[in-house]
Amino acid sequence: MNSVKRNPILETVIQTGETIHYCWMWFVTKIVAMSWLRLFAVILLVWILSGILAMVPLANVFVLTALLVKCFVNPAEDSATKTEPAAMALPAPDSEKKEDHE
Repeated sequence: MNSVKRNPILETVIQTGETIHYCWMWFVTKIVAMSWLRLFAVILLVWILSGILAMVPLANVFVLTALLVKCFVNPAEDSATKTEPAAMALPAPDSEKKEDHE
């Protein structure tokens, strides 16, 4: 007869935390995958729109966060390719070169 009561406030807080985590990971993924030129174009547009909407402090937080993420977060695909050894073409030994000319 003991039933577990669910706390609706706790569930709302947990769901809000999961939503914030999802949005943060989406933001980081998009910023890391974006080129520097496109990032600077987006930053310029954000500053222009924030000036029009009078939300400059919020835009500054976005810009600083985007720049810090872009500088310090390494994309996973780059780190995977750097760890693999590169295939090198070795030169033919001198004995094989001499036999070809004779």
